[in-house]
Amino acid sequence: MTREEYLQVISDRKKNKTMNQHPFNNSEYDDSNGLVDINKHQQPINQEVELTTTQSKEVKAAKQSLKRFTLILIVVGVSLGVILAVGTISFLNRFNLFDVPTQVDQPSK
Repeated sequence: MTREEYLQVISDRKKNKTMNQHPFNNSEYDDSNGLVDINKHQQPINQEVELTTTQSKEVKAAKQSLKRFTLILIVVGVSLGVILAVGTISFLNRFNLFDVPTQVDQPSK
């Protein structure tokens, strides 16, 4: 291929390309705008799922165990909070940190 033929092929390709065509797309016959239609590949979402009896029992058991676990976490958290509060108050009382500090008189010069 000579230089003139090569330049002719390049100029023909430039004329055929549209502004919306992807720059790395070498297909001269591609009429798409280079964008992918995501709705084309998306499956429809089924809003209602029918469960078998064993699955529904498992779901109920899972919900019950999550409720129990949440209740246990709340009780443990409140218990630790009470213990820390009582400990803090007893610490402050032991070292007389609740009392008003005594004022020290500065000697006059």
